[in-house]
Amino acid sequence: MVEKEKIVIKAPEKKEKEETIVDAAAKIIDRENLLNYDYVIKNFYVVQGSTSLSKDRLNLEKISNIDLTIEKNANEPQILIFHAHGQEWFADTKENGKTIVDVGEHLAEILRKQYGFNVLHITESYDLVDGVFDRAKAYDYANERLDEILKENPGIKVVIDLHRDGIDENRHLVTEINGKPTANVMLFNGISYSNEEGEQKEFANPYLEENLAMTYKMFLLGKIYYPEFFRCIYISDYRFCLYHVPRSMLIEAGAQTNTYEEVYNAMEPLAHLINIELTCK
Repeated sequence: MVEKEKIVIKAPEKKEKEETIVDAAAKIIDRENLLNYDYVIKNFYVVQGSTSLSKDRLNLEKISNIDLTIEKNANEPQILIFHAHGQEWFADTKENGKTIVDVGEHLAEILRKQYGFNVLHITESYDLVDGVFDRAKAYDYANERLDEILKENPGIKVVIDLHRDGIDENRHLVTEINGKPTANVMLFNGISYSNEEGEQKEFANPYLEENLAMTYKMFLLGKIYYPEFFRCIYISDYRFCLYHVPRSMLIEAGAQTNTYEEVYNAMEPLAHLINIELTCK
């Protein structure tokens, strides 16, 4: 069982230096290791074979100092949640009809009601358009729509593309948090670089450093509060939908072998960690 909140990041008192996420993580993982490229790559990341995450690209000293905090504002949307693959189902979807979109609404509700964020949840389908199922084109459709949404809502600071993973049918990604069966979560970065072609300049991600900071700090928060929650940070060569705003994340919650309840339960710790990341340096 995972114990909740072993370490609390304290708000600074007067004249006291504000404790950062890295400071808090250094209480359970040696600070030198947190900023050591070889250690972090080995223990935090899984890098797809078609790409590579160099030390220059993953500048830990730099990304650990990027300020990702935002001021909460109830008057306009600040967080956008959408689903490039909204048709993603679970082990019991045939019985209850629930998909990743329903999970996204639960995450949005927690962020709204418990943490005071103004959240816009887009439930449109991008992998099933005009009756045609096409996962490959989904990102093209989603990116076009994101351009429109962000133009209409300039106050959006955070964009989350929420998925579930696809894994071997014999695997089951589950832990226990607060007494509930909870799906494990994987964080995801697309770095616009392939080993074969090099930098993908035509499909560049101008916010790569901020994207890497988002997942790195989120992973550290997971280690602090829910050590068995996050699987890894997965690195892919494409940019997906991660290039529109600096604070962008693609999150894989559970997989097709999880029940809806297990993935639903994962949104409570995930929302908790998102709130901390957006309010603490």
